[in-house]
Parts: sequence; structure tokens; C-alpha cells
Amino acid sequence: MDPKMKAKYQAEAAIALEVWKAQKDAYDTAQAALPEHLRFSHAAPPSPEAAGKKKRKRDPNAPKKPISAYLLFCQVERAAIKLKHPGIKGSELTKKVGEAWTSLGDKAKAKFHDAFAKALEMYKLNKAAYDAGTGFPQPLSASLLPPKQGAVYSVQIRKD
Repeated sequence: MDPKMKAKYQAEAAIALEVWKAQKDAYDTAQAALPEHLRFSHAAPPSPEAAGKKKRKRDPNAPKKPISAYLLFCQVERAAIKLKHPGIKGSELTKKVGEAWTSLGDKAKAKFHDAFAKALEMYKLNKAAYDAGTGFPQPLSASLLPPKQGAVYSVQIRKD
């Protein structure tokens, strides 16, 4: 930039700075004249801890809500996609699972929605028993699947 242009911009900046200082002084004077409870505070609002509010602690023994139909599908589909594409990144894997869910027909999605509905009903039963203080009737995952000898329960849905 040539020196004449630079001097022009510096002069404009100096004038703008003087105007800003005058406006700021007027604002500060007006704020000082106000009572304390009406003054504008630039500080962030107090955190919940500072305000005396504490986050409610969850009971670790309370029943957990079931995962959605889409997440049930993700559990099944992620493993299949990882086998087909062993070096795939996590973000690309998620995109492929989402595309697979979108392209899935209503009949195939119904299986996952039915599994979710069964899990939700069992959650409601467990929640009611927990709230009544009688404990869980049975584990959530065990109610959805036939018993297996010596195996860990997991949700398995076949694709037809």
C-alpha cells in the first residue's frame, strides 16, 4: 500500500477511535447513574452450581430405556459393513449404515420396530416394578430373546 493511502486510512481510523471513545464514555456514565439492579452486566449468567441448582443424580439400578429401531438396525448392519469394508473410517461407516436404513423397505424395518416395541413394553413393566419398589421382573434383554445355554444375551434380527 502506498504511503498516501495508508495515511488516509490511519486518519479515518483515528477519527473512528475518538468517536468510539466518546460513545463509550457516554455509555459508562449512563450505566453508572443507574441503580445497581438495572445496570447491564457483561458477565455470563451463573452456572447451575453457583445458583444452588444441582443436577439430579440417576439411580444406577433404574431400568434403562430401550434403544430405538434404528439403533437396533445399526448394531446388526455395522458388523456386516465392517466385514465387507475392513478399512472403512467410522464416519463413512455411519453414512453407509444410514444409507442402508433409508433404502430398507417398510417390511424389513417393521422387524426392528417390533423388536423396539417389545423392548419398550418390557421397559414399562420394569419401570413400574422399579417405581413400586418390587424390583425388576426380569432383565430387559432376556425378555426379548429365547434363552440360550451358556451364552450372553444380544439382540439378533435376521434380514430376509
